[in-house]
Amino acid sequence: SASVTVLAVPSACVTLLAVPSTCVTLLAVPTSCVTLLAVPSTCVTLLTVPTSCVTVLTVPSACVTLQAVPTACVTLQAVPTACVTLLAVPSACVTLQAVPMACVTLLAVPTSCVTLLAMPTACVTLQAVPMARVTLLAVPSACVTLQAVPISCVTLQAVPSACVTLLAVPSARVTLQTVPSACVTLLAMPTACVTL
Repeated sequence: SASVTVLAVPSACVTLLAVPSTCVTLLAVPTSCVTLLAVPSTCVTLLTVPTSCVTVLTVPSACVTLQAVPTACVTLQAVPTACVTLLAVPSACVTLQAVPMACVTLLAVPTSCVTLLAMPTACVTLQAVPMARVTLLAVPSACVTLQAVPISCVTLQAVPSACVTLLAVPSARVTLQTVPSACVTLLAMPTACVTL
């Protein structure tokens, strides 16, 4: 039942290993490498961490929040029943791999590259992500929502029994490939190129 706070540590490398029932806060840690490994029932907050590489690995029942992390590389791997929020992360590369029953929210992430790989029964929301490239690969039983994503390239590949909603996506190119028994909704998309 520990509460861990790392505040204003320049050029730091932070590792949290096997810390049960922990609340972890990293605040103003420039040029840091942050690793969370095998931390069950965790609440993790990263706030204003520039030029960082953040890895969350095998964290069951975790709630992870990344806020205002410029030029960051974020990797979430094997995080079951997780709630992941990325807020205002410019120039970010985000990878979510093998995250079952996850709820993922990306909000206001400009010039980002987002990859979701092998996420069953996932709920994915992308909101106000300009100039983004979004890839969803092999996501069964997924519900995907893209809202207000200008000049974006969106690819959905091999997503069975999916419900896909694209709302207010100007100048977008959308590709849906091999999506059996899918429900696709395209609403208010000017100058869009849509391929099914």
